[in-house]
Amino acid sequence: MIKEKFIYYISTADDIFCNGKLFDKACDCYKKARDLYDLLDESTKHEYSSLMDKLTLKYCDYIKNQAAEDYKKKNYRKALLLYEDLMFLSDDEQNFPFFAMADCQKQQGAIKTAIKTYKKGLEFSPSKYDVFRILGDLYSMIKSDCKEDEDKNTFSSIQNYEEYCRHYFKNASVYAAIARAYARLRDEYSFRGKQLEYLQKALEIKSDSFENNKNLALFYADKENNFEMAKKYFDKALSIFSNHDYLFLYATFLIKYKCFSRGWELYEHRLEKETNQTPYPKINKPLWRGEDIPDKTLLVSCEQGFGDSIMFLRFIEQITGKAKMVIFRVHDALYSLIKDNNFSFDVIKESENLENIDFDCHIPLLDIPHIINLQPETIPSTSYLKADDEKVLYFKNKYFNHNKLKIGFVWRGNPKFYNKNRDLPVSAVELFSTLKDAEFYSFQLKIDKSEFRGNIHPALLGDEFKDFSYTAAALKNLDYLVSSDNGVLHLAGALGVKTLCLLNCDAEYRWMNEEGKCSWYDSLTIFRQTWDKSWDNAVKAAVEYIKCH
Repeated sequence: MIKEKFIYYISTADDIFCNGKLFDKACDCYKKARDLYDLLDESTKHEYSSLMDKLTLKYCDYIKNQAAEDYKKKNYRKALLLYEDLMFLSDDEQNFPFFAMADCQKQQGAIKTAIKTYKKGLEFSPSKYDVFRILGDLYSMIKSDCKEDEDKNTFSSIQNYEEYCRHYFKNASVYAAIARAYARLRDEYSFRGKQLEYLQKALEIKSDSFENNKNLALFYADKENNFEMAKKYFDKALSIFSNHDYLFLYATFLIKYKCFSRGWELYEHRLEKETNQTPYPKINKPLWRGEDIPDKTLLVSCEQGFGDSIMFLRFIEQITGKAKMVIFRVHDALYSLIKDNNFSFDVIKESENLENIDFDCHIPLLDIPHIINLQPETIPSTSYLKADDEKVLYFKNKYFNHNKLKIGFVWRGNPKFYNKNRDLPVSAVELFSTLKDAEFYSFQLKIDKSEFRGNIHPALLGDEFKDFSYTAAALKNLDYLVSSDNGVLHLAGALGVKTLCLLNCDAEYRWMNEEGKCSWYDSLTIFRQTWDKSWDNAVKAAVEYIKCH
């Protein structure tokens, strides 16, 4: 029965292939015959082997052409299935379309498989140098939780890009890609020279490129702290092209280098960006521009995270004289704290319906520095918030009623409003265990005790914090807060609590380039992570600071 079926299918396939029509039907018959062929006895196999080989060649030619057609039409999944069948049948590796198959694999997201297929193709076509650029791109796309593997893939990406550039040395975008790859390495600071070399090569090829000038501006601003060179390339870039995103980027650069007048003026572009636009409610009332409005009510609306509201609410007092009344619309979690501080402005919750609020015009909170022409030397840096005395006493009696050194920790912030590079590893907190006669407290919300496996086992206060008024009361009982860049850090600074601020090496623009003394808060001392992205030196310096004070 098997033999009869095989003969039927192979004869039908041969007949249709010879006829030159109905190739899909011929391929279907051929595949059925191929499946039955392995089940035949040896004599029948021998009898039909020649015809089977001939039909295999015809079938391979057909599906090769069909795969190429599907690939051309961007039907990558269908093309890939055909290429895989072709690879199974064909012994002609020399002429196999490895590169087309690899591109289908890449389009389907099979990055590591695509890399192997591209490399196989290079064995037979070593002069296909443009494939090295593709390999560079693919290695840069591989994600890994292991830093060693991440670096290994990045170096592979660089090696392939550089091989490409040995043959095509006029491609500015590839030079820029090499510079970006060096910047992804854990020890990227040691490769600053390489980054600069390739960024300059890209600019030499395309000096009128916005991206090339912007990339050099960011390099000099973030890696070299060279304001003049950074400004030169920023100005060149923005003379070529500008939009809200890039004007905002320029604003943050200027603020970082204490050029406040122009920086805070351009900062308003955050509300118009195409990417990562700062959320702000649609308010059908006029935007206030700083003019006197003695007969009108002004709404100041919070934006961004808790830390932003805490940091910039100090400036609302400076504009209250401009209007009949000023209302501050703030995050619900901050409402009680700010309301209880009895400022000269009213306070409402963010959750309150805007239609129920009587006001004439509005301003986003972080527009105020521009309105008041804030300068670094005019920042009011003394404490401007107080905690509720009864709540302070409650925390003192429950947790702090002893004579030991009281040290609080916050090592990560709200993931909605920040990047994880700011986070301190819990292992860094463990270094404070060398402090003698000290008690430790976690101000972190939602924490598992298992995070602490060393010598420090802090009291977990997070569950006590119903809102920021409770956090403020607990903070006032501390001798020191040790914190990464987050909302609790700003709260401690606004309360005048002695705070050791641990910033990542590429910290946000608002901290400017300061280390040690902080312009924003008198009670805050800044310790910066080293460029190798190790926290050890900053943490050890903070520990020594406590020992010496």
